[in-house]
Amino acid sequence: MRTTILIVDDDSKILTTLSQQLTAFGYLSREAPDGTTADKLVKSDEIQLILLDLALPDTNGVELLRAWRRNDMTTPVIVISGTATIPDAVEAMKQGASDFLVKPIDMQILEAVVKRTLTAHRMGIENRRLRKLTGVDSVDFVGESPSVKALLNDAAKIAAGDSAVLLEGETGTGKQVLARYIHAHSPRREEPFVTVNCAAITETLFESELFGHEKGAFTGAFNRKPGKLELVGEGTLFLDEIGELPVLCQAKLLTAIEDRVFERVGGTRTLEFSGRVIAATNRDISTEIKEGRFRKDLYYRLSTFHLRLPPLRERPEDIPVYVKWATEMYGRRRGMEIRFPNEKITEKLSQYPWPGNVRELMHHIERIALLADGSDIKSSLWLSFPSQVSEVEDNVEEDLRTALDNYKKKHITRIVSICGGNQTEAAKRLGIERTHLNRLLAEYEGRRR
Repeated sequence: MRTTILIVDDDSKILTTLSQQLTAFGYLSREAPDGTTADKLVKSDEIQLILLDLALPDTNGVELLRAWRRNDMTTPVIVISGTATIPDAVEAMKQGASDFLVKPIDMQILEAVVKRTLTAHRMGIENRRLRKLTGVDSVDFVGESPSVKALLNDAAKIAAGDSAVLLEGETGTGKQVLARYIHAHSPRREEPFVTVNCAAITETLFESELFGHEKGAFTGAFNRKPGKLELVGEGTLFLDEIGELPVLCQAKLLTAIEDRVFERVGGTRTLEFSGRVIAATNRDISTEIKEGRFRKDLYYRLSTFHLRLPPLRERPEDIPVYVKWATEMYGRRRGMEIRFPNEKITEKLSQYPWPGNVRELMHHIERIALLADGSDIKSSLWLSFPSQVSEVEDNVEEDLRTALDNYKKKHITRIVSICGGNQTEAAKRLGIERTHLNRLLAEYEGRRR
């Protein structure tokens, strides 16, 4: 089937010339002398590409393009103009134009740009189809409790806008998952989702990481490097653990996201920041502000919308939901069926407080999937977490050495779970060498090193 291209221009001669040329290229063409006619054709016809003039008798081409994008029209648009300035071209590209051509149009260039735009659009459609089939783009915040349903309802409403969002919650509650959920349900879903781990940024590297740097800006800057604010484009910038960011860096971040402009380190050209900001923290920001560790003005800038993620212990009814979801996922990865635990085990799993929240539960089930010999999992393996709830009550007659060994085992495995299985971090918290921790875990799991 031949591709149909809509030409929108108030000059009848240009309409005729472009229509004849597109026909010679092998395309079908439709013509619109104004925005109203173009809008009707876009809504009623199967248009695969639009050539859009900026100067129309009843509207501005950029405004028309903006309205189409607001209505989720994904048809590629090539803007054409004989009077437009560079700011006009920049604004058209910001609103989603695929390219910009200046009149009088060179027909060889037109043919090349049309082919390139149509090919890129088809590839984008195919990529999205494949990502959907493979589940790469699926972003699910699992849970059926009233608190999770209310949270996702608010998140879906917030996703439609562009305002900053602050997510607060304990470690492991799924703040990054919720941030991706908001991005995936927003008009920016096809744009990048760029994460900045604020806990890992030092003051000396902050500007280079966020703003980028020019070649030769400092010792070791051998090439130009774009920063996160540049890489995000029209997408979403996720500032993870924003409460860990040094105060000096907070001031520079505030200036950039408030003024929407920045410069690379060592550069002189002003660049525009067009992304949306979502920040997350496991700290109590109000306390951080009182103690002078977090800027009040940055908090106000980031918390246009404020969502709190409830810890898993506040919604135990979600634990069986997570267990079912995780057993199916890890079972598929291992090519085996992991049977859902019986009611007695499920009840005990729901009674455990899960101090590491969803992350701890996920790692617990992943560990079960790796250690299981078959689809039937022993109850001792299901309940092999440090807990006040266990299949066998503590033996009050055990001697002191046994009691201390049992407590040591529970404490160590609990810290490992809280650290998400990261033995280096766990060893640091426990104050022991990583090799020593590895040896103890091997002993607890009955494995040979």
